[in-house]
Amino acid sequence: MDFTNLCLVITDKCNAECEFCCFSCSPKNSQVMSEELMIRAIREAKALGVTAVGFSGGECFLYPDLLLKGAEEVHKNGLSLTLATNGFWGCWEAEKIKQFLTDLRPDFVGFSRDFFHAKYIPQESYERACGACIELGIRCETEIADFNGEYSAGRYLFSLGEKKYMKDCRFYAAYRAGRALNMPKEMFLTYADSEHAGCLYDGKISVFYNGDVYPCCRHEVYGTAMKLGNMKDKPLQQVISESDVPKIGDVILNCDRMSRLVEIARTKLGYKIPEKMGCSCDFCRALFGTEAQKKEMLPYVQELYEEILVNAALQRSCQAES
Repeated sequence: MDFTNLCLVITDKCNAECEFCCFSCSPKNSQVMSEELMIRAIREAKALGVTAVGFSGGECFLYPDLLLKGAEEVHKNGLSLTLATNGFWGCWEAEKIKQFLTDLRPDFVGFSRDFFHAKYIPQESYERACGACIELGIRCETEIADFNGEYSAGRYLFSLGEKKYMKDCRFYAAYRAGRALNMPKEMFLTYADSEHAGCLYDGKISVFYNGDVYPCCRHEVYGTAMKLGNMKDKPLQQVISESDVPKIGDVILNCDRMSRLVEIARTKLGYKIPEKMGCSCDFCRALFGTEAQKKEMLPYVQELYEEILVNAALQRSCQAES
């Protein structure tokens, strides 16, 4: 697995408590990443070839001083900066908003907005935050969680009418993880089938406030056996090299290999995996949700990984002959 983006989940504290929050964030939570761990993660990720760093939470804007120090380190290392937020800070005075964004110098800001976020973040705050980004020429996008029925992204977008700050928006299927596990299954979209369930990995590696490291930023993977390790007492490179997760990742990136693992889990190990799930990540969680499952699956992963090595060797041989 080659990593190009680092996602820093700097806190589990949020001023919202959305019903579908995959991290179960809340105003009552208080964990926050130390400045030392944040700086080290940025520097060590750059050494791995990472070119972009994203800050999220929880709500990362609840810790403005830490965010500013992180942004400074990102820019010092010549990396691009992205931020994920609910936009609550749109309630700040206009000059404070402008100055803070100017100091941060983000390349992109993603705003979380839907019927659930709207319960906690006033529309005016969200509009002012988006508007400030647009005024300063900062690329931004509104990211709307999609559900079945009355909470669908389409219905939310329609409820807003024509607004200039909604010009760039993206729908994503809500993930049934974290607090969302308490919600009815019927609310969640199911559009991925096991025959086309390749990993959605997109070059991101995530480091949490407590030092836990995951091989992507997909919400379903958190809390599963796909954790790479913890970098509080180890260099990031060592965490990766000591883990068997990158090998799993290389195998499941291919739809055919993922499908073969799903079929093996069903027929040989008795896993009850549905034909359709919310997205490919749900199949990954079904295979590697616990350490016991991962241990059962690893011999089959190894077989498929050896196929990758053989095919790569054959390809190099053919290229050499030509």
